Amino acid sequence: MAEIGWARSTGDFVAERGLRRGEWYRVVEDNGAAWLRLDVNQVEVRITRDHLLVRRDEPWTWSVVRLTPAGAAVEAKRHAHANDEAHLTYLVCPGCHGRHHLATQPKELWCPQCGKIYPVDWSGGA
Repeated sequence: MAEIGWARSTGDFVAERGLRRGEWYRVVEDNGAAWLRLDVNQVEVRITRDHLLVRRDEPWTWSVVRLTPAGAAVEAKRHAHANDEAHLTYLVCPGCHGRHHLATQPKELWCPQCGKIYPVDWSGGA
């Protein structure tokens, strides 16, 4: 099957509907309408296009997720980590979708979960 593209959420609207911030999902249907159908963990989910960032090629860079202080507090509670300045930004691995907090801004990063090295896309945040 030919790839249609990839999409990730752009904010709370989609995160509240089961998509993880910074994680790219395969587009399984794009009929040009106001929505796309995505493969979210082997379940097809229809999401309004204006809440998604869409690209044609499969991503192979870490996604950068920047949180508001309120969003960071929710994430800290959900994932049982500190609610501090270091947890306002995290990265999502393009290979295994693991998340990693760090205080620096490296050009590339090794993922301890999948063991691969990928560049980091600091140009935009999810």
